[in-house]
Amino acid sequence: MRKINIILTASVLAFALTACGGQKEEQKEKAQVQETATAQQENKQAQMEEMVFEKNGITVKNPYTVASKAGQMSVVYLVIMNSNDQPDTLLSALADTSIVGETQLHIYVQKDGKTGMKRVENIPIPAGETVELKPGGYHIMLMGLKKDINVGDTVNVVLHFKNAGDLEIQAVAREKK
Repeated sequence: MRKINIILTASVLAFALTACGGQKEEQKEKAQVQETATAQQENKQAQMEEMVFEKNGITVKNPYTVASKAGQMSVVYLVIMNSNDQPDTLLSALADTSIVGETQLHIYVQKDGKTGMKRVENIPIPAGETVELKPGGYHIMLMGLKKDINVGDTVNVVLHFKNAGDLEIQAVAREKK
């Protein structure tokens, strides 16, 4: 009888150790999958930040949009560098009309202690200078989204400059912060 108890106890312990080991292996696999996904996201983020578009002395770097649902709005941020010895002006922007209902140039303004957006007719780009379209400043509004914009999606946008002409860029969607 004592031998049977020892054998049963040993069997139960062996089963428990095997089960725990299996759980640990499953947890390791999940952690490896998560690490791989994180590394891929970081690599994609680095690639997005390296996007550069150039035409006639105007360079646009790092354009991105924000993931949003159909029926809502989104925004495009980017950096514009003017290497010319003459100023230029961003007159308008036109995003892919299969995705966006209307595209407008905007700036954030403060009035009576409140922050809001205001549509602008253009954005000046001084000679030899850099203008950043960013949260809290100038930006491009994507209004009346016809489709969802998901993280990783690309939205084509044509920027119309007074002197440099049209420059087509691709803004990759990032997660909303």
